[in-house]
Amino acid sequence: MKKYRVSINEVEIAPHARGESGFANMDIRFLISDKTAGAKKLSLFRTVFPPGFSAHEKHYHADIEEVMFGIRGHGVVGMEHEDGTVEDYEISPGVAVFVPENKIHWFRALDPNEEVEICGVYSTPNAGEYKPEDYVFLGKITEKDKKLKA
Repeated sequence: MKKYRVSINEVEIAPHARGESGFANMDIRFLISDKTAGAKKLSLFRTVFPPGFSAHEKHYHADIEEVMFGIRGHGVVGMEHEDGTVEDYEISPGVAVFVPENKIHWFRALDPNEEVEICGVYSTPNAGEYKPEDYVFLGKITEKDKKLKA
């Protein structure tokens, strides 16, 4: 790995993505971070959600903004607003979704027979390294949370 160039094949699946804290059947790798490229204010990730039930359950990132960009497949970024209402934002190839800091959100694949691939960026003074305190898991996605159906 060269300092400013990182291949997906050089980066392991993030260890926290295998846990029970909201990561359901997904492969997430941080390509650009403080450890891989010396980034201090952002990190770039790539996530693949394989066919079947795949999701990143309800959570928020403390003081971190996030952008997701669709590469393959079709998914939904759900967001809960301060008044308790929920909105779904479909993501597909060529579509980006912005998640403001501290916003409760989740991601789920729309079609259980389709693989979904997204890339994204976290922007924060501490985004370079994943820290458990930056990610706050809130629970599973419920049927009430699903505005957009497959």
